[in-house]
Amino acid sequence: HFTTPALSLLGVSRMFLLIATLVFTTNSFAATAKEYYEFQEKCRKSADEVFHKHWDDNPAIFGDYMISSSYQNHYNKKLNKCILWATTNSASLKKEYKSQISMTLLDIQENRDIGVFASIGMEVKQCFVDNEDCSSQLEWVKLIIPYMER
Repeated sequence: HFTTPALSLLGVSRMFLLIATLVFTTNSFAATAKEYYEFQEKCRKSADEVFHKHWDDNPAIFGDYMISSSYQNHYNKKLNKCILWATTNSASLKKEYKSQISMTLLDIQENRDIGVFASIGMEVKQCFVDNEDCSSQLEWVKLIIPYMER
């Protein structure tokens, strides 16, 4: 059975939810350039906190895999959302094992997975964005575009 780090995010503490709610309290607004910068900075800080709570950005060897995780944060002005895109690569150190990748797109304010992609080798194990299923990494990336726009 294959699980991704994204599944562990289902149990994020109430404290984090409170912090995220305080950071972003409105649904729609007209922001000045300074306010926009401040929203971006709050988003960056929130994303960094969430990422480091659930993932480790230091590459490490676990068993027969070299595992590394990274993330991007993005403040979507149109949606007034702080988005975290986390990626974990598990590179096999043995030819007989398949490498793995998992990607999670998170809405930080709502504390929910927007989308998850996971594969072992070329076999897609999980792929969705909101309520739409997908069958490849390319499809997944295309589906997340609206969340990664300004």
